Amino acid sequence: MYLFKSVFAAMAALTVISAPAVATVIIDFEGLPYFDVSGLAGDVIPDAASVLADSFMSDGVLFGSKTSAGVAVVRDSFAPSSGLNSVVGLDEFGSLPGTEYGGRVGDIYFSFVLPGTRTPAYTDYVSFTIGDAGYDLDEFEIRSYNLADELIDVRNVSDISRFLVEISVPEVHRVEIDFSGDFGYSLDDLTFTSPVPEPCTLMMFSLAGLAALIKRRP
Repeated sequence: MYLFKSVFAAMAALTVISAPAVATVIIDFEGLPYFDVSGLAGDVIPDAASVLADSFMSDGVLFGSKTSAGVAVVRDSFAPSSGLNSVVGLDEFGSLPGTEYGGRVGDIYFSFVLPGTRTPAYTDYVSFTIGDAGYDLDEFEIRSYNLADELIDVRNVSDISRFLVEISVPEVHRVEIDFSGDFGYSLDDLTFTSPVPEPCTLMMFSLAGLAALIKRRP
């Protein structure tokens, strides 16, 4: 009888694990150390304190890739969509790729993980603003990949000012923002629904909880 109750409780726990609560995360980059790039031309090395890679791992997102050391928080004339701070992309050496005009042109990459871990995860909704207020045409190719590293969404977008991008595609694990332009851009207000793990990882968590409950029976 006790075993039956334990299994019933374990199944209830499994149900909770299998249906994680969905929350919305908004990262506006305010209140963080920033690097002032106003007036700086060409490639520059940002202050280390302004660099973000795993700084928001607790929220479920990592910045960077094999060809990028992450992003840097900046405060300048890019005119973020909210507050004063936004982020720009780093190259693999940790530099902010720039132009003779001072624009920051590095690509931006980020991927989703189970919050507080490096376990790959996915989300079904992502949005952010990109561009600047310079009224030059900023062009982007934005690619989204799933956990199997398959391309699941690609879009070519452009505007002469900052604009909103929304990706409502199931199981987005990684996003790549490829910029084409000379005068730079930045990203602000990264928003996403809380990441969930791939099904096999979820099952491992569920089975571990089931085993722990059964093991406690007298």
